[in-house]
Amino acid sequence: TGCEPAPPEEPADVSEALPLPFAQRGAVWTEAAPAPVRQRRQLPEWSLGGDLAHTSVPRLLNAYYEARHHGELKLRQGTVLKVVYFEAGRVVYAASNLAPERFGRFCLRKGALTEAQLAEAAGYAREHSLRTGDALLKRGLLSPKQRRQLLEEQVKDILWSTFAWTEGGYGFSPMRPQRADLVPLSLFPGDLILEGVTRTETLVALRQRMAPGRRLFPTADPPYGLHELKLAGPQAMLLAFADGTKTVEDLLALTDLSEREALATLRGLELSGVLEERQQTPNRRQRISFGL
Repeated sequence: TGCEPAPPEEPADVSEALPLPFAQRGAVWTEAAPAPVRQRRQLPEWSLGGDLAHTSVPRLLNAYYEARHHGELKLRQGTVLKVVYFEAGRVVYAASNLAPERFGRFCLRKGALTEAQLAEAAGYAREHSLRTGDALLKRGLLSPKQRRQLLEEQVKDILWSTFAWTEGGYGFSPMRPQRADLVPLSLFPGDLILEGVTRTETLVALRQRMAPGRRLFPTADPPYGLHELKLAGPQAMLLAFADGTKTVEDLLALTDLSEREALATLRGLELSGVLEERQQTPNRRQRISFGL
């Protein structure tokens, strides 16, 4: 039947003599332990608006996820404007005023459309007052599955392009997207940050940010549970090694990951608030565990 067999019954005089929980082992073994519930935190005041010189987009993502917040984040740098919407702290939509980042041009860049197909869809959209994505579906140029996948990639690219912003402004307001035709997305910020660093940061930049002498250790109260993050085996092992007693140079010597993969993982975990830097050096008598 696929069910786990019940444990054998003990003689009555034995089970009655045993202290709990063994006297009722059947009930103990078959009852699932309740999953821990993360408490929703109050949205910090600094995350409602300010200058990106004093924070970063990944840090904002962490704050909105911890607060499980709904709303609209506007990011502006000069004439460039990008908007990200959240539901329960997860990213559900993003838009940009840059023409290459709009959906039709994005599909063209990804090789999902030809110039002729995009022109056909654009003409059909104007004629029938449709959005580009809807026109692509109507003309049979994209399937619903392809459209959703491309939308996810578009949202990620728009968001990742802001990770390196160190100037510009941001503002957050509890507004919902006004569009009723949005494809329902739900992107987990922790994975967005980890993947974004891996996809966008160069090895040169990673070496500058993750200097050999830096020490990283687990944050006491991280925004994400470790079970929520999609870490491959070597990445999880690298996280286990990052206990504050080892330098980045030590961690690179221990891991099976390439230098770029290891530095990107450490950088992503730091930006997601799972790791933080330890300023003090360990005592000479402190034993450094290499997990062996």
